Amino acid sequence: MKKFNEFINEEDSTKQKILNLFKTKDNDNIELGLMLAKSQKVKFKKGEIDLRDADLSGADLRGVDLRQGNLRYADLNDADLSGADLSGAILPYADLSGANLSNANLSNADLFGALLRQADLSGADLSGADLRAVNFRGADLRGADLRGTVFSEEDYFFSDAELQGADFTGVKK
Repeated sequence: MKKFNEFINEEDSTKQKILNLFKTKDNDNIELGLMLAKSQKVKFKKGEIDLRDADLSGADLRGVDLRQGNLRYADLNDADLSGADLSGAILPYADLSGANLSNANLSNADLFGALLRQADLSGADLSGADLRAVNFRGADLRGADLRGTVFSEEDYFFSDAELQGADFTGVKK
């Protein structure tokens, strides 16, 4: 982890300090930035959160606000994102295998090609999300809201997935 003072200017706003932490692409700094954003109730504009290719595997990100964040190719394997807000997030090819996304908001998220094997999505809101080429093998989708999601005709990677109570109303192909 880089020294905190190397990239934090005391004159920067809290929001800018958090964005500077994200730019380091260091797992510990990113987690620190997300915790700081949560505690200070910092709101980000679309495109401000850029965590492309970030390694957040195993990270504790419960309840974080990553709305409209760019997490393309991010490694979130085994991360705890329960209750997180990922609405409108950009997550193509992200690895969320084994992640806890229970009660998370993934509405209108772009999850094209994401790996959600063995992920806990129980009670998650995936309404309107792009789920083309997503791998849900062994995932827990009990009670998940999948209304209006987009799948390709060949995209049915739900083997061994728990689907009781999941709402697939209005799914688009």
